[in-house]
Amino acid sequence: MDENSKEFAYEKRYLESVLSFLKREIYDIREALDIRKRILHRERRELGILVSENRSSGLSADISQSIAEDRRQLNAINMMAKLLDRDKKLLASPYFGRFDFIEDGESGPEKFYIGLHNVYDTGGDGTIYVYDWRAPICSMFYRNELGRASYTAPGGEISGEITLKRQYRIENSKLKYFFDSSLVINDEVLQETLAHNASPQMRNIVRTIQSEQDLIIRNSESDLLIAQGSAGSGKTTIALHRIAYLLYHSAAKGLTSKNIIILSLSRVFSKYIASVLPSLGEENVKEITFDELADSIGISVDFDRVEFVDKLLSNERNGSDKLLKSALTFKGSREFAVILERFLRYYTHRLIEFTDISYDGKIIANREEIKNIFLRDKTGTPPLSRMRRIETILKSRIDIRQKEMHKRLQDKFKAMPEHQFDYKSVARLISIKRTNKALKQIMEFTRFSAMDVYKALFSDFGRFKRICKGLGLPDNIEEIFEYTKESLKNGAGYDDMAALCYLALLIDKPAGFDDIRHVVVDEAQDYLPLHYAVLAKLFPRASYTILGDIGQSVETGATMGLYKEITEILNKKRPGLMTLNKSYRSSYEITNFSLKIPQEKPEISAFERHEKEPELIFCEDEKLDERIAADIKAALDEGFGTAAVICPTKRQTRELYERLSKKIPVTLLEKSGEVKNGALIMPAYLSKGLEFDCVFVPYLDDDNYGGEFSNRLLYIACTRPLHRLKLYYSKESGILKRLMGQ
Repeated sequence: MDENSKEFAYEKRYLESVLSFLKREIYDIREALDIRKRILHRERRELGILVSENRSSGLSADISQSIAEDRRQLNAINMMAKLLDRDKKLLASPYFGRFDFIEDGESGPEKFYIGLHNVYDTGGDGTIYVYDWRAPICSMFYRNELGRASYTAPGGEISGEITLKRQYRIENSKLKYFFDSSLVINDEVLQETLAHNASPQMRNIVRTIQSEQDLIIRNSESDLLIAQGSAGSGKTTIALHRIAYLLYHSAAKGLTSKNIIILSLSRVFSKYIASVLPSLGEENVKEITFDELADSIGISVDFDRVEFVDKLLSNERNGSDKLLKSALTFKGSREFAVILERFLRYYTHRLIEFTDISYDGKIIANREEIKNIFLRDKTGTPPLSRMRRIETILKSRIDIRQKEMHKRLQDKFKAMPEHQFDYKSVARLISIKRTNKALKQIMEFTRFSAMDVYKALFSDFGRFKRICKGLGLPDNIEEIFEYTKESLKNGAGYDDMAALCYLALLIDKPAGFDDIRHVVVDEAQDYLPLHYAVLAKLFPRASYTILGDIGQSVETGATMGLYKEITEILNKKRPGLMTLNKSYRSSYEITNFSLKIPQEKPEISAFERHEKEPELIFCEDEKLDERIAADIKAALDEGFGTAAVICPTKRQTRELYERLSKKIPVTLLEKSGEVKNGALIMPAYLSKGLEFDCVFVPYLDDDNYGGEFSNRLLYIACTRPLHRLKLYYSKESGILKRLMGQ
């Protein structure tokens, strides 16, 4: 038997030993689970009898103890069920890698098999069959080649030598093949993984994590980690694996999935990433859009981001986009945060109309007294909290007067013959009416909203200028002021949302966010400084992972300077910035083609997976629908799973969908949709973060993609496909010449 055959036979035996152990463990868990369930069933029957016998006397100590025991048994059953489910899944493929490591001072190497979870014998000799990929020692598998290596253990740095690295393909409990590698992660595994079709949901990359990605995933030093990554570099996937790592690494400190929140741009994207954490054995964390976050603190707008982006695109075409862009930039700036803070102080000192409060014809508090109570609070309590305190004080005074009046009215009506039977109810009704009238009078000045303050800010330009004294303002500030004042008559827009949220958090303390200990922000470049100021107020004690790509900024037009601003706003003790410049999603040909689009070429190196060149296809407008339908059908017939048509605007998307849907089955992806196999159609700004096997981009001309903003959307669209990219044009244009290299 040659050396390769011996090794294969050894690996088969080792796999059989792991599978045998897992099968024993599955059997033991099932047995223990059945016993627990029988005990729980018996105890619940006994508890039912106990409750029935003591129904009249309420909860006794025995009943309370039985309920607590019931909860403990149920928790134990749930944990055992999760372990059973995990082990059953591991049977199919318990590990994917191995490395042999000689620790300095030891005589020979130790073998370390790596999988999604630890597999070890807790009740026997303590044998560790498989190490969880998140274990400290496993970092060497992802980061190091053969030779000298080290890792950080709880007790300090451990050094030694890696003598072997091996990767496996195990399917349905069968070893298909393995190969040894001197590289960090062998290109063969990565090539094979990337050659697969795109999935309707994002997959985990635990088998193919690259060295630069692992550095971000395992970073536990930075309480603010910013990752600038090019399109296709795996930013979001890395963030999800980082969450899985943090949950593993900080479990002893009590970190759970309930303590982590992901801020994403759309519900479409939230659904797309929903399967990654469960595939890594962790519960999903809360995923929320900024609109939903705003709604949770009482802020809603009449025109959301999708409508704003569409309007910006339309304005860019007719050359009237400057005002919209400058208004968004200004109202999302740190300077505007200062203006909001100044104006709120002005509003509470000058614009709240405190009034004398009277009850039963007597003044119980005059306006000066009430104003003094409000303004002399030195504790830093938010204005609405102070107003609630004033309400409590005044209500207590009203209660005293109400009792006095109620007694007087009872005596009065009791003496009247016509009220000898209803004098109590009549007296109560009159006193309640007078009380409600006084309370309404109080609430006219104690209750105000962020919108009330915001509208007041944009009601007087002269006052606005005085509030802004000493601050740098845009040259067209008066135009921005008038535009905002006018638009607020029809409701607040997306460009007002961050400011309204910031005001709401200045006015009152939010509830429900104290348990958040880590925040992940995806597509960081599409948020403005004021959005981050909102996050700083909502999650002051949280650590952060911020992921973005300046090259894919849409409406904000962000630059690398944004990351410096984020660092200053969030104000953490140990910030860090890392970059990911290698693109893995698209083929080499698609990545290099896409780099012709941006006016400022981003620093990206393409992973060398070669496929067909992207196609620029001339097609007359009246034949476009037929051609796209035929190309989609050909792609799906070729075996590709997802084929996406990506349009410039929402209107163009819907119009083309109406026509295409009469020719082929196609799914319209809107702001709350879900990625599915087959043909899809969507606007470019909703495709961010998603990936598809094939992408078809119609309407390629300067009208649709000639502007700075729309040019970025074209870049986003062209960096979505893994395998095929086709663009359709009906006339010559500047963008076409650039893509043709002319």
